[in-house]
Amino acid sequence: MNVPSQQTATQRARILSTILAIVGMLGVLLGFAAWAISSPISGSPDDDYHLGSIWCPRPIDESGCTFEVKDGVISSVEVPEVIPDSKKCIAFKPKKDASCSLDASDKELVPTDRFDDGGYPWGYYQLHHLLVGEDVHHSIVMMRLLNILIGLGGLFLVGALAAPHIRHALVIATLTAWVPMGVYFIASNNPSSWAISGCLIYGASLLASTEARGWRRWALLGTMTLGAVLAATSRTDSAFYLFVITLAMWFYIKITRNRLPTLVLSLALAVVGMVILSSTGQTASLTSDGGWPTYPKLETWRIFILNLEKLPEHIASWWGLTWGPGWFDVPLLGWSTLGMIFVVGGVVFVAADKLHPRKILAITVMTGALFGIPVVSLTLRQVQPVVFYQGRYMLPLLAVVLLVWLTRRDKKIFFRSPGQLILLIIVVSWANSMALRQVIRRYTLGLADNTLIGFGLPKWWPWAFSPAEAWMVGSLAMLGGLMLISFATIHSVKALQQVGEHVEQTEHSEQIKQAEQTHQEEPAEEVATHATPVAEGVTTSLTHADSTTTHPDA
Repeated sequence: MNVPSQQTATQRARILSTILAIVGMLGVLLGFAAWAISSPISGSPDDDYHLGSIWCPRPIDESGCTFEVKDGVISSVEVPEVIPDSKKCIAFKPKKDASCSLDASDKELVPTDRFDDGGYPWGYYQLHHLLVGEDVHHSIVMMRLLNILIGLGGLFLVGALAAPHIRHALVIATLTAWVPMGVYFIASNNPSSWAISGCLIYGASLLASTEARGWRRWALLGTMTLGAVLAATSRTDSAFYLFVITLAMWFYIKITRNRLPTLVLSLALAVVGMVILSSTGQTASLTSDGGWPTYPKLETWRIFILNLEKLPEHIASWWGLTWGPGWFDVPLLGWSTLGMIFVVGGVVFVAADKLHPRKILAITVMTGALFGIPVVSLTLRQVQPVVFYQGRYMLPLLAVVLLVWLTRRDKKIFFRSPGQLILLIIVVSWANSMALRQVIRRYTLGLADNTLIGFGLPKWWPWAFSPAEAWMVGSLAMLGGLMLISFATIHSVKALQQVGEHVEQTEHSEQIKQAEQTHQEEPAEEVATHATPVAEGVTTSLTHADSTTTHPDA
């Protein structure tokens, strides 16, 4: 294939990949949107606290809220009745549906002591406050959709700017780490939404910017800053994760002059994260008991060992085992939890084929945090087993670990086989669908309902379309979107590799032609010099032959 035709084929491949990716993105957005409407007001853990903080953000005296002061400190704020009442009527009551949340008023204000008084960073609550309106249901869904657009929009932008092999690794890492619990929290009102998406945007941008050139590098530095802002303004633990990710990436990346802008910016953002960590009230929780049963009479080392023994169960909670959706009162089926653990195990084993010292060091730093923070944190509090530590707190790091694990130095990908990819996406999509169905069933019918197929007569569902339609459309959209995006990344990687192979073949052919031309264009003098001895030898031989013929008897 000549150069023009190769360029045309490459352009066609890029156009096809772009179309597939855009359609796939729309499908994934629709799949996430189904999650955004699957839960009622105050349906996620600590939602009454987070919604109270959104309605009355700091500084409270400038938020427009009515508040009460005791001993010089704001002790309560007034929020719509539906926010605290929904929590009271549905939290920890999985057998009941959520119809009671529709009885409370959007207009009537009631006092609550569940609000942020400095324990969380400034940013998340303040931005969402801009979407507060008279219709609480409408406002809350708009906030959830905003979280989806911010998280997925930033991630899609990173993928578009990244090299094809990093883009492919990012897709696999995201869908294996986020389904089902990451998807649930990103589409919620919980600050964990920004923590999960922000850390991945930051880590992926940092990694991709080291291989980018020109405007793409500067654009990735911009998305890296966006990710850091999301992480640092949502939760203090995710602000600390910026430091962990930065340290790991410094081990992974070979430091060169071209990469100094990335390294300098990552250092600055990591420092900002540490400052935020030290300036909020959440750091005190490292030594408080958190309301869990403590064992002060047990030696510290015994508690440590007991927590290590239960660490696998904590790891399984990252995919919803024990700590499921809702107020941890929506038990997920094995299809969602164990199916995803099966998939992630396969991904880990497949990618273990290409290890090198830098990758091992980076993975050690991040897995040390993934495993060490829960174990050490509860051990310091004299609490065991480690399953008390909620798995969602570690989700911001999980996808970044898998991203580094799946990235190869030779710029190739692990899942090139269509069969592997299709099986992976089918299992992930099925896990997502079953988890979404369980959440919708819990709130529309209650888990005491014995309906096996469909959603019967839903008692809670304030939307124009049916729960079955939301579930089916969301599930199929997620399946189709993931399939299109995954195959788009494979297509772009293969197209790039074909270009590289064509360039190598062209260079090799040119080298052969140059060698042949050099051999044919040797100087005439050198040829003549070589020819003289030969001519002399021929003359001598002929003279000797003539003398032999002239004197036959000699």
